[in-house]
Amino acid sequence: MNIYFWQRSKYLNNQHGIPGDLEIKLERYSKTWLGGCDKAEFSVDGSKESLLLLLNLVRTGVTVHTEAATPLWWGYVGRVEVEVEGVLATVDFENIANEIAVAYTKVDLSGNTIGIRQTTPWIGDPDSISEYGRRRLLITGASMNAVSANALANQKLQSLRLPKLVLTTRRNSGKNQAKIYCRGWIHLFEGQYCEVPTTLALSFATVGQGSISFDVEKKWAQSFTPVSDINLGEIAVYTKRTGSPGDLSVSLYSDNDGKPGSQLVSGTKFSGLIETNYGWVNVPLSQTYMLISGTKYFIVVDTDNADANNFYTFPIDQNNTYPGGNLFLYDNVQGAWIEQESDTPFRLYANELIETTQQIQNYLTQFGEVLNWIRIDVRSGIYSESHRSGDTTVYDELKAHLETGTSNYRRILSRINIDRTVDVWEQPDETSLPEIEYRTDGRIYYLAGSEVESGFDPVGKWVSVIPITKSSSYFSAINGMNNYFVDACEWDSEGKPSIRPSDWKNPYAVRIQDG
Repeated sequence: MNIYFWQRSKYLNNQHGIPGDLEIKLERYSKTWLGGCDKAEFSVDGSKESLLLLLNLVRTGVTVHTEAATPLWWGYVGRVEVEVEGVLATVDFENIANEIAVAYTKVDLSGNTIGIRQTTPWIGDPDSISEYGRRRLLITGASMNAVSANALANQKLQSLRLPKLVLTTRRNSGKNQAKIYCRGWIHLFEGQYCEVPTTLALSFATVGQGSISFDVEKKWAQSFTPVSDINLGEIAVYTKRTGSPGDLSVSLYSDNDGKPGSQLVSGTKFSGLIETNYGWVNVPLSQTYMLISGTKYFIVVDTDNADANNFYTFPIDQNNTYPGGNLFLYDNVQGAWIEQESDTPFRLYANELIETTQQIQNYLTQFGEVLNWIRIDVRSGIYSESHRSGDTTVYDELKAHLETGTSNYRRILSRINIDRTVDVWEQPDETSLPEIEYRTDGRIYYLAGSEVESGFDPVGKWVSVIPITKSSSYFSAINGMNNYFVDACEWDSEGKPSIRPSDWKNPYAVRIQDG
């Protein structure tokens, strides 16, 4: 068995030196349908001085080969535990975070809780990112203002940007030894948050010299007609705030004989988030709404509280240069919409419907810092909304799309190879005659009779278990279990595999998914 460690870098092209007196043994390793290599565990014997040097291995690359140079496993060092004399020393990569943001409930300067979610900008440590790769952490804060939330983010960054050495007392003294726990490259996506913005789909951005204010007008509407279908997710208006008016309501209305009809969907922007100088204000809608090409709609904007000292102002283009619609003002006396020979700026943002395999490729490309070429050998045929707010990890989003699978009702499988290229393909349909079989001696064989070679990976393949089921007196009753799709496989120190079927749940904790 040949085990190599590689210095931390995007390219992993330089070996990390290991003291020659250390004896490293592979205890177990595993692979799964989600990303290939999953976990590996090594035991190490050697001198105290050499063992302690292993504490610097976190996030280095790892490759394991047979004596015949066949690759067995690859990934990175996640945790190192060193036991020397009376001390257990541990360094865990999972405790590192070098870009941090805080999500909190906003409190105004007077100390009143406003009750809306705010998130600080991401702050990072360039040196840590360069050494260990980008590793983000979104912290949930309490009720606070922006100054205290940013202070919390900076404090946590200083604490978490570098590895921590944890020291505990050994309960029972024994020989000096170490454990190295490794993870497959797919797990790096657990330290990235998935942010996919909406896309500008339609806009009118001409800012004229005129204006309307909610101290005079309580409601306005701008008509438009899209020239293509838009899965509308956000509407932006160009405005500024004076004083403390009520929250800004932005709605989409249908057309009723050339004027706003019924409300289709809406969103609200807290007034304190709107600046006192002109700027674009994006208002996320409560749900997406599909705009149909060639159909007239209205953006309707209003507020529940405005007066001469507290109001919003919107610029208007008095030259009426937007060809797709017009501005309407609501006359409270007449109770009617009055069309104007002018327009006001607006933007429509689409939550684009993108095929899930394309979204998978986008995630791997955008967030896969150590990955190389990505090969997508399947089209899912399933389209879903692409916008992500950044509250979920890329790992979770990848898993969700892969689990959803294709329009053939099969999952999508993925594997990160030893050269860090990525293969993505559709789970194969069940075959009546798999190429391999699992026997009662706990090993895998080709149907022709010979045992599979060292390094053979059964994950993502159908395997026959007839050598086991046919020995049962209930063979005819369990014919449905004669073929077995391998979701995951773990090998022990002797190379014996333990295979796991698809959609398996831990029988000792049946409510734990992937337990």
